[in-house]
Amino acid sequence: MYTSRHFAMADERDMRAAIARYGLATLVSHSPSEGLQATAVPVLFDPDDPSGQRLIAHMARANPHWRAIADDEMVLLLFRGPDAYVSPGHYRMEEDVPTWNYSAVQVRGRLAHARDAAENRRVLERTVEHFEARLGTGWRLSGISAAVVEMYARGTASFSVVIDRMDAAHKMSQDKLREDVAAVITGLSATEDEQARAVAEVMTSVTLVPGRHR
Repeated sequence: MYTSRHFAMADERDMRAAIARYGLATLVSHSPSEGLQATAVPVLFDPDDPSGQRLIAHMARANPHWRAIADDEMVLLLFRGPDAYVSPGHYRMEEDVPTWNYSAVQVRGRLAHARDAAENRRVLERTVEHFEARLGTGWRLSGISAAVVEMYARGTASFSVVIDRMDAAHKMSQDKLREDVAAVITGLSATEDEQARAVAEVMTSVTLVPGRHR
């Protein structure tokens, strides 16, 4: 993953926090028979893994993608945060060209399919617990009938990815003059685009490139 030095997210803790915050990733793999395949999957760090290097996820068993991936195959997980087009019409101090602000994390690792029904069930339970905790609902799989849970589990294919490498970009106009950054924040905040407003909020806390701000 190419990342300009101005926009590289170098701290692993920040990358892990971004993965936890974004939650949804695009799983990308390649096989001789199927070529490139991509599927959106919910992802979280495995709370039962003491190394902190294993991610868990699942997809619909009806999706042929999971069958095309062999155990120990290298895959990519692509996480995307907020993004927005930035018009040079926002700038007040310097001439420039259009660009795109975004935050993204790319994880490369080796995939392993759930060994059995119990492992598949564990991944589903941990996934529900993780994302329900964000909402504070307290909802759990145990709150519905065993028959429904069993049907749900049979229809999913769980897997894990052991992290080999993480790269990340956090491009939020850090290389612009302070006045132009402020103008972009104002411009994006005024739009009806939720993504643009999210980018504007993130931009309020970025550290500008030394020597560029006034």
